[in-house]
Amino acid sequence: MTKRLKVVILGPFNSGKTTFVKNLSDVKPITTDQPLSKPVKNKKTTTVAFDYGRKRIGGIIVHLYGTPGEDRFNFLREYFAKNSDALIFIVRDDDKQALENTVKIYREISKYRKPHVIIINRTGRGEITPEQLRLKLNLDNVPIYSTSVVNKGELESVFYRIVDTFTSIIR
Repeated sequence: MTKRLKVVILGPFNSGKTTFVKNLSDVKPITTDQPLSKPVKNKKTTTVAFDYGRKRIGGIIVHLYGTPGEDRFNFLREYFAKNSDALIFIVRDDDKQALENTVKIYREISKYRKPHVIIINRTGRGEITPEQLRLKLNLDNVPIYSTSVVNKGELESVFYRIVDTFTSIIR
């Protein structure tokens, strides 16, 4: 019997959520990116609804839902988080302002008491360490992983460990 796991990917704007879903999905992902009215650095689009992908790991099908990072879409984050089995928070290691937004999103979503992990998306210009993140979010036993979401092999390796973390809740 195939088991299913519904995982929601959360994080601030431009943290790597869409790239995470695209690089893990075994099927062509569904994305809802639209052009930004004012592009930011190299980013020209933003997610306006959700991204969807699916990853099979042995007898487990993991459904991946990437949420928008902009504040105006917080109702979508809450909807998806409330209806998930587990959560993955992503924060870029080179964006101190995003760390503040991560704290805000983390507090919004923590009321649902879902199993969750944190991923620090390594960009090569890292300023944010796991220790800083642990202090900022007031985390005790929440696993923190560090990977680059653009490196598919490395991302898959980390994702397999994350799914192992969530195995107790798989239906």
